[in-house]
Amino acid sequence: PLEVRRRVQQVRDVFHQATPAHGRRLATYLIKRLPTCPISEIARLGRILRKWKDAHLAYFETAGASNAPQRSHQRTLSN
Repeated sequence: PLEVRRRVQQVRDVFHQATPAHGRRLATYLIKRLPTCPISEIARLGRILRKWKDAHLAYFETAGASNAPQRSHQRTLSN
């Protein structure tokens, strides 16, 4: 359980780094390391991040921008 908590915290920390470059560096490290984790859930997360690597790392090149609709936009579109 301690290893799981540590890895989950690292994934969260990706989005809370001082600069986008630091976040990208940590994300790149996790994309390489998580798929080899002996804990199946963490390894699965690593494989998903590796599959979505380009989109995940693009977050750090676009100042956190995303093509996903935001909740406020969804309300506007549905009204």
